[in-house]
Amino acid sequence: MKARLISTLDPAPPGFTFRHPQKRDLVAGPVVVVTDNSEQVLAIVDHRSDRLQGAIVSFGDAFDLQPLGPRCWLLQAPHHWFNDLAQIFTPMLKVLDDTIPLLDESQELQLKLERASRDLSTTHDDYQRVNARLQNKVEAVTKAQGEILALNTALEKRVDARTAELAETNRKLLDAKEAAESANEAKSLFLATMSHEIRTPMNGILGMLELLSHSQLSAEQTKMISTVRDSAFSLLNILNDILDFSKIEAGRMELENITLSVEEIIEGVAETVAASANKRNLHLHCYVDPDIPDALIGDEVRLRQILFNLCSNATKFTDTANGQQGCVTLRADLLHSAGQLYSIRISVKDNGIGMDRGTLDKLFSPFTQGESSTTRRYGGTGLGLSICKRLTEIMGGAIEVASEPGQGTEFRLNLTLAAAPGARIEPPPTLDGIETLVVLSDELTRATITSYLLKFGATVQSCQDIKEASTHLSKALQLDRTPPVLLTYAEQDGDLSPLLKLRGQPWGQDVRFIILTPRRYRSLNPPPDSVKVYVYPLCRNDLVMAAAAAAGRCSPPVRHFQDPDKIPRFDVPNRPGLHPVSILVAEDNLTNQEVIRLQLKRLGLDCIIVENGCQALAVWQQRQVDLVLTDCHMPEMDGFQLTSAIREKEGAGLRTPIIAITANALRGEAERCLHAGMDDYLSKPVEIRKLYETLAKWLPHQRRKLNPAEHPEMVEGSVDLNVLSDSVGPDIDVQHEILTKYREDAAANLRALVLAAQQDNPEAVTFEAHRLKSSSRAIGAEALGEWSEKAEMAGRGANWRDIRFAVSGIEQEFEKVDYYLQNWLAHNGG
Repeated sequence: MKARLISTLDPAPPGFTFRHPQKRDLVAGPVVVVTDNSEQVLAIVDHRSDRLQGAIVSFGDAFDLQPLGPRCWLLQAPHHWFNDLAQIFTPMLKVLDDTIPLLDESQELQLKLERASRDLSTTHDDYQRVNARLQNKVEAVTKAQGEILALNTALEKRVDARTAELAETNRKLLDAKEAAESANEAKSLFLATMSHEIRTPMNGILGMLELLSHSQLSAEQTKMISTVRDSAFSLLNILNDILDFSKIEAGRMELENITLSVEEIIEGVAETVAASANKRNLHLHCYVDPDIPDALIGDEVRLRQILFNLCSNATKFTDTANGQQGCVTLRADLLHSAGQLYSIRISVKDNGIGMDRGTLDKLFSPFTQGESSTTRRYGGTGLGLSICKRLTEIMGGAIEVASEPGQGTEFRLNLTLAAAPGARIEPPPTLDGIETLVVLSDELTRATITSYLLKFGATVQSCQDIKEASTHLSKALQLDRTPPVLLTYAEQDGDLSPLLKLRGQPWGQDVRFIILTPRRYRSLNPPPDSVKVYVYPLCRNDLVMAAAAAAGRCSPPVRHFQDPDKIPRFDVPNRPGLHPVSILVAEDNLTNQEVIRLQLKRLGLDCIIVENGCQALAVWQQRQVDLVLTDCHMPEMDGFQLTSAIREKEGAGLRTPIIAITANALRGEAERCLHAGMDDYLSKPVEIRKLYETLAKWLPHQRRKLNPAEHPEMVEGSVDLNVLSDSVGPDIDVQHEILTKYREDAAANLRALVLAAQQDNPEAVTFEAHRLKSSSRAIGAEALGEWSEKAEMAGRGANWRDIRFAVSGIEQEFEKVDYYLQNWLAHNGG
């Protein structure tokens, strides 16, 4: 094997032999050549790359992989791979050693089969010609009957012999097919191993970077850390693309069929992409046809993956420049329905750089980039669109693309989805009888708003600017009509002076305003008696609720945005009313031990760290442990064996939450963890916010009951009334009325939610949790809103374990919120 690792570089990487290869070195079998001149190596075999088996490796700043032939690749490796090249490529050479003879044998058998088929065809033609002559001369040549019978017998024997030969050939082909499948299995195992080996150190890199980013840094240091972190995540995305592509190629990509909401997926993807769109000063539009049912059956995760890939590409290839406003539009339209089946078209359209016909023809090919010149501005593996196309086809749909250079691109995804049986979704309020005046110059946003308002029963009129709107409102006053709800756009500089001038008119105080605000201007405070709605993207439910609120039919909607840079903390250690939380961590990698220790410390939690399952089991038996975080693969006793041992020793009614932390990214690993008795699953690298969310899901159920009256310090922060003030203004009487009504309704919601959980009614859980989520966020009770959202999502999937956990969390959080509101109302009587 050492003779097959050759380096033209001196010094050579460890395990490689320094010398200049000859032709016999390159064609004799699998070989890996490290060189700084790949053309020189190819010239040795007259650029016949099909004769090479292995890889030609050079070093560069980034990882790049290109196929040279059916069994040869050109690899550009990062410089820090220098000492590990032999360890990386030795398994590959072993696989090639094992599989190449099988492939050669398969090709030889295929050639034999083709020759046998041609011989059989020739024999069959001979038979037909002889038989035709015999038919023409049957009456005249009776003496030849004996010869004909003899010839027929001989031909039949030949056919039988060839048939037997073909059967033997088919058997050998089947053997070769099974051998090839075994080789494919080995390839999948190799990819999984490589994924695990890359993710394990990456967990240390990303974990430490995230912790470092929240320390005291200069602006330049913060920018550098952000760059390193983005690069690391780009590497992980490349790894995920390769794994997905491998699973699709092997026919192992499995889809889920669960209840999903097209509206939530479309708007969720748009909100996720909004940050990058805002940085590029793009207008991001989204629209969901109101005729699409709220609950359909499909694979939500894979559909989000497809749309996120398409939207990310759209924002990446679109700019606002040269007087043209960059726009990206994500929309879903109902094409037609038949019974319980709905044909939906989801499109992603931009006005970016576009593509020519040659690029479009190869766009969905693996490892192909839409921009492939040597001066590329955009990165990527070239697998994203290929994966999107394959996933769409697995879903039974189709994906199309249309583009013109300089004009933009549109991707169209056509899917047929079935309605979810028995789904119950709380509808938004109707807008019947509400007259609206839309004052917008943005045609796309105006068309979206008009469609939504008309669908829910409102009357809509449009104006291009405030001056035209003023004339319209004056006429309405002269006719003694009810002033309409006016929707207008807050300009990018946040200038509301034209709106304030309208307020100065004699009729201005009677008009209720909805201010459409770009998300980059979240700090913009609207005038009193107006409702703020975020656009770019605009969410349908926000608009409908805002219109109903402006007309006085419901409380104003509130969109609460979490600060992504703020790390939450648990307030459980050393607090009255709570016992100290004891977390046991089983992890054999020293770097990852330090990462998880610092992450837990940053969350306000202490932990005990051991390096294998045997030590973890001993600690668990000796002291109280509230939660176990365990790696799946450790020496002596792995995470699966540890879980099995703990579950065997637990008493009746007692169960320690066990959460797996593993670098294995292959599908089925999460199911394997849950089947082994674990409660949850985290994939490396573990982000601190994901760690917090998972711990918050399981830790609250280890807490003792809290009496808010005895510990008022625990209630602080449960409600942020600034959220309510931003929506309805500073009027205490108005706030008092809204909060009094909230306490009554929320208590009723909670009782109904608990009853639904007790009666195992997932539809009712979803319905009540959704109502409690919306109203709680509207008054600033964000934590209660988050717990309610968890219950809602668990109800959609009928996941009773998560439902009961979430309902327990809601009950505890509601005690804090209710106690806080009770005190506030008592001191702010209206």
